[in-house]
Amino acid sequence: MILPLSHQVLLNWNNMQNINWEQLLNFSFKDIKHSINFSEDQYLLNINGIDIKFLKDKNNFIVSPDKWIEEKISNQKIHEPRMISWLFAFSEVFKSKKIRFYDIGALFGFHSFIFSKISNYSKIITVEGNPLSAQYIKKNVEKNKLQDFDVINCVVDKENKEKIFLIDAFSFQLSQKNRLKYLIKKNIKLLLSNILNLLNLKVKFSEKKIIEKIYTKTIESIMLPYSEDIIEIIKIDTEGHQAIFLPSSSKDLIRRDAIVLLELDDPDLMKSFGASNAELIEPFLNNSYSAFWTQHRDKASEVKKISKLDSKFDCNSLVTLIPQKFI
Repeated sequence: MILPLSHQVLLNWNNMQNINWEQLLNFSFKDIKHSINFSEDQYLLNINGIDIKFLKDKNNFIVSPDKWIEEKISNQKIHEPRMISWLFAFSEVFKSKKIRFYDIGALFGFHSFIFSKISNYSKIITVEGNPLSAQYIKKNVEKNKLQDFDVINCVVDKENKEKIFLIDAFSFQLSQKNRLKYLIKKNIKLLLSNILNLLNLKVKFSEKKIIEKIYTKTIESIMLPYSEDIIEIIKIDTEGHQAIFLPSSSKDLIRRDAIVLLELDDPDLMKSFGASNAELIEPFLNNSYSAFWTQHRDKASEVKKISKLDSKFDCNSLVTLIPQKFI
């Protein structure tokens, strides 16, 4: 009997033979079927028959969950379909294994909620620096009645420290000048709020940018103690900030045989951080990892195994880094 391609690939892996990730992603898990319905208080997203709820919440900062969802998802399109393909592939290949899924730079937890719903034995650790986004994720965890889902409000960095950040949409700008701005803003808002309360006026302050005191943590301090029986998958989408923390953390990730879903950023953005996309993936390639490239926002994009990051692949895209033990 000739098995479907997906069954052949999975059978090979279970028999400890080679697994062809390109075949798996380009045939078995290429088409993601979805629909979305709107109600007064929520969005109901269905992906391959699985329902995920997203609360409606017009947060008081530049990109609200409502605005983001309505821009990224409709019945005709879905956010980062090829990233979702990888999540479904991992959930199927490792369906009998315990998995820890670390979502570094989660924003509103979109990928975390998908993986928590489709994987059998997963623990989700969602990391988001913006406190408003982290609050939203926590509320949505309750809405979906999810277990084993932790939310950490911090910025991943190369050190554990309290810092002042200027948050502009998805980016976190660190500056010593921000400390003074933070203190001035905090006291002015407090004074104005007290005056308005005395006048019985209810006013909500709205800003395009916010300044917050946020703790930074290293990947090593976020990750749970290593266990060889648990598959670790780390998704990193940090708008170039990975140039700061990944070089010092890559050795530990390699030691743990972690699978890394790394969103590459525009080369010019990476230069502003004093790094390049190629430099970030080089330590993994030098330690028997395989790299698979795709344009994650394009549902028709092929997954390609690459030995180095040529200029045609050096753009805002996705590289999945898989250790030798899963190849």
